[in-house]
Amino acid sequence: LDWTGSWHWLFLINLPIAVLLVVFGAYFIAETKAPEAKRLDAAGIFLLSLSILAVMYGMTNLDGANLLHSLGNPEVYGCIIFGMLCFAALISYEKRVEMRGGDPILAYSLLRNHMFQRTLIIGLLSGGLLAAVIFIPSYVEQYLGVPAAKAGYWMTPLALASGIGAWLGGALTDKKGPVKTVILSGIISCAGFALFPLWVTEKWEFMIASVAAGIGFGFLLGAPLNVLVSEAAKTNKGTALGTLSLV
Repeated sequence: LDWTGSWHWLFLINLPIAVLLVVFGAYFIAETKAPEAKRLDAAGIFLLSLSILAVMYGMTNLDGANLLHSLGNPEVYGCIIFGMLCFAALISYEKRVEMRGGDPILAYSLLRNHMFQRTLIIGLLSGGLLAAVIFIPSYVEQYLGVPAAKAGYWMTPLALASGIGAWLGGALTDKKGPVKTVILSGIISCAGFALFPLWVTEKWEFMIASVAAGIGFGFLLGAPLNVLVSEAAKTNKGTALGTLSLV
């Protein structure tokens, strides 16, 4: 941004990353697919997309300063209700597709699997942990007195620690299993985030709290949830992993 003078150029950082993904993916990842390709579930894709877009649009129109009042806005409750109706129609349609032997975008039999349901709930909560990091720049700016232009840099310790946590989470999943890894992740994450209001007064203390929180939710980033959802899905792993990512 210092070089260009415009924040619009920030998004170019994704281009070399995307090129490397294409190159490495083509050379090093072996393709796997079902032996028999079934008809694409176009209607399911349409209903799922419509329900997501409607709910997201409704939530975007919420006013954080006047939350209860904004719930009365037709653009909020109308879109959210419409999205929920689309999702209900999707579930009903996908049930019929599966009964006919088709290939649904969201398998109804998976949604009835109790282990899969519990894994989706854990995935939803882990998304909450990931979303919580958006408060860190404001925290260091308002509480630790870091200039606004440099506040974003202070996410670096947490980001690096989450990478270490993801590696540790994979190793621990192999040795102790996904359930114990998820439990340990929750304990470390709670301890790390609790340090911010209860202990941190100096920047070095902030670094320690950031590393603890980053390692904690880094455990969840890859292996344990993917292993849990794959175990529940058995043959529908692609659908299961996609559903987990969506949640």
